[in-house]
Parts: sequence; structure tokens; C-alpha cells
Amino acid sequence: MAIQRPADARPVAAHAFRGFNGLIGHEVVAWRPGFVEMSLKVRPELCNANGLLHGGVLMTLLDSASGFACTFNDTATARRLSVTLAFTTQFIKAARDGDVLSILGAWRPSTSQSTFAAETEIYDQKHLRRRDRDLRPEGRPCGHRRRHLPLSQGRAQRRYA
Repeated sequence: MAIQRPADARPVAAHAFRGFNGLIGHEVVAWRPGFVEMSLKVRPELCNANGLLHGGVLMTLLDSASGFACTFNDTATARRLSVTLAFTTQFIKAARDGDVLSILGAWRPSTSQSTFAAETEIYDQKHLRRRDRDLRPEGRPCGHRRRHLPLSQGRAQRRYA
């Protein structure tokens, strides 16, 4: 099921990514407890020898979204630290230099107090517009399912640090 953008997701002040995440250059666009939307404009230095966005960058974006969706407090002023325990990824389509990517992350309920799950999806500008236009209220795409596939998707198991 596709991750839905909650109506109460709101823009947040710029978050200064550090280290490796800072080099990639993605930014938080909208947030609410349990959801994050981030954005990245693909640049040549993020691409592999074939001119496609490197898979390691896609994994970093998915992992970052899984953490941000689940670790901010209600006012987005403090983060509860977490680490990734396991991550499953599917690379479905390629992104290229100049593409503008939307990275969506959503917390999924867990019975544990110390671990949680998150789902993540990456869309390019064209496929996200189509998906949002054609998404049914329950989150399932209608019409031609293939055109709504994300570029990549992942599921993370994380633990609070």
C-alpha cells in the first residue's frame, strides 16, 4: 500500500544534516509525528558510471526517511535517536541527473517499546504527481498500477538508542 501524505503534515525549519547525509544534500519538506517527506535534486556527483543515481544514495535516503518519520517529538524540535537494525530494499526504477525526488517515510505500529518499523518510498516528480492524482482514499492506486510504482521502496526495523 502506498504511503499517504497526511493532511496535517507541515513544513519545518531547515534541518542541518551532518556527515554523509550533509554531503548528499537532501532536505526535509514536510513532517508530522509518524511521517516525513524529504526532497533531493539529483546531481551528477551522486550518479554512477552509467549516469544513474547510485544505489547507495537511494539506500541512504530510504534509511534517513525511516528515522525521521519515527524519531521527532510532536513539535519537531528534538529527536529521539535510533539506529537501523535491518533494512530491506527494492530498486524498481532508475533516477537520473536533474530528477527531483520525493522521499516519503511512515512509522508503522509496533508492540515493542524499544524497536519500531518504518516504510519508505522514493518517487520522481512525474510518478508522484500521477500517484497522488489517482490514489484512492484507502491508499491503493486505481487504474494502471505500474505507473504508480516508486523508484525504490524499503522497510526498516529500527531500535531507539
